[in-house]
Amino acid sequence: MIDLHCHILPGLDDGAKTMDHALEMGRFAWDDGIEKIVATPHLFREDLSQTDITAIQQKREELGRAFHENDIPVELLAGAEVHISHDLIDEIRKNRQHLVINEGSYMFVEFPQDHVFFGAKDLFFDLMSEGITPIIAHPERNSVFMQNLALLYELVQMGAFVQSNSGSFLGRYGRQAEECVFSFLRNRLIHFVASDGHGVRSIPPKLSDAVRAIRPVIEEEYAHALVHENPEAVLNDQRLPFVPDPVDPKAKKKSFVLKRPKFFKHFFCFVCLLLLLNFPCLSQQAPLPRLDLKGFVFQSDGTSPVEQATMFAKRLPDGEVLMSVPSDRMGMFEIKDIEMGIYVLGVRTLRGNFNAQKVLGIREEPDGIAHIYVALSPVSESERRGTLPAVLPDPIGQAIVIAGNAAVVMGISEIDDEPREAGPFRIRRGRK
Repeated sequence: MIDLHCHILPGLDDGAKTMDHALEMGRFAWDDGIEKIVATPHLFREDLSQTDITAIQQKREELGRAFHENDIPVELLAGAEVHISHDLIDEIRKNRQHLVINEGSYMFVEFPQDHVFFGAKDLFFDLMSEGITPIIAHPERNSVFMQNLALLYELVQMGAFVQSNSGSFLGRYGRQAEECVFSFLRNRLIHFVASDGHGVRSIPPKLSDAVRAIRPVIEEEYAHALVHENPEAVLNDQRLPFVPDPVDPKAKKKSFVLKRPKFFKHFFCFVCLLLLLNFPCLSQQAPLPRLDLKGFVFQSDGTSPVEQATMFAKRLPDGEVLMSVPSDRMGMFEIKDIEMGIYVLGVRTLRGNFNAQKVLGIREEPDGIAHIYVALSPVSESERRGTLPAVLPDPIGQAIVIAGNAAVVMGISEIDDEPREAGPFRIRRGRK
């Protein structure tokens, strides 16, 4: 097994106090079946501030040598538990190699225990724009996530991953945290289980008991991936091999779905569009706020970025078209100075053109930035439809908005005859 989160470096934080304590933790982990440990000292936490980041590497190298000298065959790897801070993006740009896991693109993010600050989604978008994939550390210990499962679901849908502590499944942090972590698990919102070990007698580096507690709740493949395949992929900076489809907690609360005749869905779409185009706040009688539209373009898997893609936004009803510069290697694009309103999207790629089949409502945002994620889905000739004004000619598929922070998909949505889960597709960033 691989312990992705452990405070084993001596004398740096509230974990191992001495070298002897760290060696004891290493032996304990090996006896439990743990072959690799990622050392994750706290960073940027006010009560546990490590001012000299470069000292972390020196401590890790010293402990690695001590493991070898004391016949402890556990492999020690680099990482950190990065506390949310106002200047986190600046810190990443200065000290990235000390913050990410094993010099890759994954990074632990720790929230305070009593709140989730306003703007967390924007921060996660900024992290991903920097090429960082955030892993939320032990959200079952955060009072906001305990009460608001939907918020964690939204962050996962944006592209974040979740790590839960092994002790949470065993009641080590109290009954509420235990109930919460099993709720996360049943909603398939957990991607890693790690010890968050601090000491053999306090919070031990042990995973086996948690795996035994998890197995009756989920399938064996999922349980094994939490402590082996998924952590291994992080260490190799690869895509996770097992990413379960998360369950939308809001969708589960729906008690019934009203069926409508088939003819009604097209009538409903037409009415929605008329309402949107004539909504007073979106009229052209007065200047409207302007902002920047930023986002990512992915292939149909919602994972692989599309480079050299140009985004076109056609405003309704006047037909003005704005365009981005070609997307970068991460699939990121930007349209500057776009006016709040209703738009239809199109994407020009090296393969061909893609048009959206739903309108996009861009609203005013406090920071002046709207965020969206788009997936390009090729369709056959018989499936191509022109239900909206075309932005680009001869499309080979559809441009689908799969998630959004500030920009909201509005209006033209078909009503299915059968109930199905609502919400955006799960997205993943591309990796080497």
